[in-house]
Amino acid sequence: MSGKAVTSQFQNMEGTASVGGVGKDKTATTRRLDPLRDVRFQNSLLLELKLLRLNSPSGVFVIPSLKSLQVWHGVIFLFCGPLSGGVFRFEIVLPDGYPRDPPVMKFTSKIFHPQVHPNGLLNLSEEFPVWKSDEHKVWHILLYAKRCLESLNTWQPSNERATATVYESIAAFQGKSQACVLQSLQDVETSFAESDSAADHGNCLQFSDISPGKCKQYIEEMKSQALRNLSDSKKF
Repeated sequence: MSGKAVTSQFQNMEGTASVGGVGKDKTATTRRLDPLRDVRFQNSLLLELKLLRLNSPSGVFVIPSLKSLQVWHGVIFLFCGPLSGGVFRFEIVLPDGYPRDPPVMKFTSKIFHPQVHPNGLLNLSEEFPVWKSDEHKVWHILLYAKRCLESLNTWQPSNERATATVYESIAAFQGKSQACVLQSLQDVETSFAESDSAADHGNCLQFSDISPGKCKQYIEEMKSQALRNLSDSKKF
C-alpha cells in the first residue's frame, strides 16, 4: 500500500475514531461504541486487551483513550538498533470495520526510519499484506513495530528519504536517528509539565517522576548518551 493511500485511510478513520475526530462525526463514533448495537466490536476489544496483557512485548505500553475506545495511546522504549535509547509515543486506531479491517499505527513522536512514513504511519503492509482477523491481533502489530524499529528493513519502504540515506551514508542515517532519540527524550521532559493537558485529550498514559529527581536524572543521562552518539556520527 502506498504512503499516500495509507495517509488517506488514516485521515478517513480519524473522522470517526480518533480523539481529535470525535467532533467531526460524533454520531458515527457514538453508534460505533454502543455495546447494544455492536456486541461483536466490544467483545473483540475485550479480547484484544486480554491478549495484549499476556503477549505485549517488553518495553511497550498501551492503553485505550478515555474519549474513544477506538483509539489506543502507547509508548515504546527502544534499547537496541539505530533508535536505541529513544522513548517514542504512538497511537493505534481501530476502524469501524474492525476486526475485519486492520488497525492503523501512527507514531506521534518523530521517527526517521525506512518503514515509518514521514507523517508517522508505520508500514504494516510489509508484515501483514493480507489482514486475517482470526489470526492477527494488536499485539502482533506491536511486536512487529518493535522488531522493525530495532532493525533496518528497507524492503518496500514507506520513507524513501530514510531508505536513500541508509544506502548513501549509514553514519548520516545514524545521526538523524539519534536526533530523533534526543527529541523523544526532550518530549518526555516536557510531558512532566503537561500531563493534565494530555489527559484532557483522552491520553492517560503519562510519565511521572515517582521518585523525586530520579526519573529526570535518568532522562538526562539518556540525553547525554544520545548527544554523544550524535556527535560520534558526525565524525565520519
